[in-house]
Amino acid sequence: MKPFTDAVSTAREDAKPVDFGPPSVVEAFSDSSGEMLLQLNRPKEAVGEFKRALALARETRSYSASAAEKASGDAASAKKKYAEIRSYLA
Repeated sequence: MKPFTDAVSTAREDAKPVDFGPPSVVEAFSDSSGEMLLQLNRPKEAVGEFKRALALARETRSYSASAAEKASGDAASAKKKYAEIRSYLA
């Protein structure tokens, strides 16, 4: 089975410079693929995609990443991430 993640597309997006203004992409490929993997009941793979997306845009915290960690059995990391997200929203 071919992996869902298109490594070439992800690598190209990761390498794009952010010179000025808002990004042209509304949602990063890693976010989209993470959401799709989560819907396909592949939470461990989704966690990797969400972590990549968070590394690219640390100010954008995603509840989906926490949900994927929780679904993959990593409740401790999910709880920590939920607390971190709540602190950014306070």
